[in-house]
Amino acid sequence: MTDRSMVDANVLMFAFRKIDEKTAADVKQWHDASLALLKRFNVIRVSAIAWMEFERGLRPDDRARLSSIYAKIQSEVVDGRIVDRAIALMHARNLREKICQKCKTSLDTHV
Repeated sequence: MTDRSMVDANVLMFAFRKIDEKTAADVKQWHDASLALLKRFNVIRVSAIAWMEFERGLRPDDRARLSSIYAKIQSEVVDGRIVDRAIALMHARNLREKICQKCKTSLDTHV
């Protein structure tokens, strides 16, 4: 897979999440899909902000358990070009689905 893609903090968080028999089925699916995606990259590029969000919640045993993936992560500087692209993607999403203005999640899955 191309190394031009950048990964969101949520992909990292789900991939590194420890899964056991008590884990909900949908969370396990997100974990499996996120982990499969990360394994396809030679270099896992994340923005400095996504990296900070991810590192904040990472436990030492998670880092050790997935050290081969952790070693491929490369933090990228967030510049105006990246921010402009992220805003454009958010606006495109907002045109297609109804978003909760308070929490910014899809109203289709809103609880």
